[in-house]
Amino acid sequence: MKPAVPPAPPLVSAVITTRARPALVGRAVQSVLTQQGPPLELIVVMDGPDPETHQTLQSWRDPRLRVLPLPQRLGANAARNAGIAASRGQWVGLLDDDDEWLPGKLSAQLAAARQSRFSRPVVACQVRVNNGRAEWVRPRRCPGPFEPVGDYLFCRHHFICEGFVQTSMLLAPRDLFHQVPFDDRVRKFQDADWLLRACSQSKVGLEMVMSPLGVWHVEADRRRQSHEPVAVGELLAWLRSRRALVSRRAYAAFLLNMAGPQIPPTAWRERWHLLREAFRAGSPNVQDCVLFGISAVIPPHWRARLRARLLSWLAGNPKVGNLRHAAPVPNCGHLCSSEIQDNNGSVGAGGPQCEGRPLASGVTMPL
Repeated sequence: MKPAVPPAPPLVSAVITTRARPALVGRAVQSVLTQQGPPLELIVVMDGPDPETHQTLQSWRDPRLRVLPLPQRLGANAARNAGIAASRGQWVGLLDDDDEWLPGKLSAQLAAARQSRFSRPVVACQVRVNNGRAEWVRPRRCPGPFEPVGDYLFCRHHFICEGFVQTSMLLAPRDLFHQVPFDDRVRKFQDADWLLRACSQSKVGLEMVMSPLGVWHVEADRRRQSHEPVAVGELLAWLRSRRALVSRRAYAAFLLNMAGPQIPPTAWRERWHLLREAFRAGSPNVQDCVLFGISAVIPPHWRARLRARLLSWLAGNPKVGNLRHAAPVPNCGHLCSSEIQDNNGSVGAGGPQCEGRPLASGVTMPL
């Protein structure tokens, strides 16, 4: 009798972090296990004791699924690190428990990785943003050929949302996650923090698949840890700790476009301090200052509502449909969608404009 041959290690390890949301995590698990193509394993990390979620996960009879319960609540970043430490795949893909992957996500990202000019690429993709009322696609452009990741994430060349990376859409080599773990002290902009540090490593760069390959659910009644209020002083301290990883332009853009909207409109002293810091240590442009001023006079819930309506209008259809096919955009080097089909079967003309050119022009509220 021949000895049993151990199963080959998976190519991709998917890591889902969850806490006390059994009704949602099942959707995320389903979206991973139905991926076609590469051999994969799924590790679900329960952030602290969670009997109801554990019972829900036990109903899955798939040998690719492993459940990793943590003895106490450690937070999202520590839970991600625990899942990555337990992974066996060459690549690791991250997913929050209230988001989902669309069919073909992993295959498209691995194809982009094979075409990358970087030997250790971090591969992201577009995502459908769903707030329960409308749906739109982000980001609206891919990184420029030599654009620093901080400039891509924080700077704007037009009055519209441009660069963006969502944690649930990240796929990267496992050894890179080991070399650059998530910082469990960071409560806000966790994805940006990791990207800034990871892309500063040798032979690492960001690739963007310009096709919507996942859904980011941001319903107003749902709270994530990363969406909890964070003091502006904490954001400023974080940015200063990463000062060597961002340009002067990105430093100012983050303060005015990202941290600024976190300040209540009536907190004029904090706003003045932020504006002064942006000019002292950064290089803001007129657009940054205009968006900073808008955040001072329009309440946050109005900004969120206006932003959602505007982005839905820019998308052309509140319900963006599936990708028809993908092809490289000339002079880009990123895998970009060339045709998008809406729910009615019509095909949009052309694909995203790369090299820093936005899809459309308009005015949007600060994020």
